[in-house]
Amino acid sequence: MKKTIRTFLFLIVIVLLIVSAVFLVRHKKHQLAQAPVYGIKPVPVRAETARKGNMLTKIDYLAVVEPIRVANISARLTSTVEKVFYDEGDKVTTSDELITLDARAIKDDITSLQATISQTRSHLIANDAIIKSLQHSFAYWTREAKRDKTLAEKGDIPGAAAEATAG
Repeated sequence: MKKTIRTFLFLIVIVLLIVSAVFLVRHKKHQLAQAPVYGIKPVPVRAETARKGNMLTKIDYLAVVEPIRVANISARLTSTVEKVFYDEGDKVTTSDELITLDARAIKDDITSLQATISQTRSHLIANDAIIKSLQHSFAYWTREAKRDKTLAEKGDIPGAAAEATAG
């Protein structure tokens, strides 16, 4: 009896899952059918050559004019703009000066970098002096170790003293 009830409940659950899956699929298909079509349909345009004369008919068009080339301008440094020579949309050529930047910040950066270079050169000189000192110290202790080894071989000093100098 319990086994038949379990089987019956299992079948009901399976049927409910299948019915809800079919319902969800139909609902999604309906939503997709109602969705707007992506994209803008192109409008045919006819081009004419310009002629001098009177225009007899006036036709208004709504359009978007796009430039042939766009250039994004950004500075390689951070500074305050002192003067702008052209407005947005003005025509410029390759050699035209567009803006003037505040030179104080740049001069401060240059002064700071020069100080850093000077400090680094001082560190380099100090490091060279340390290297030279260590080389002299190494040469001294190498001579001392050789001298103590010779003295230890002759028996003038104990071997442990020669090893302590070499070690």
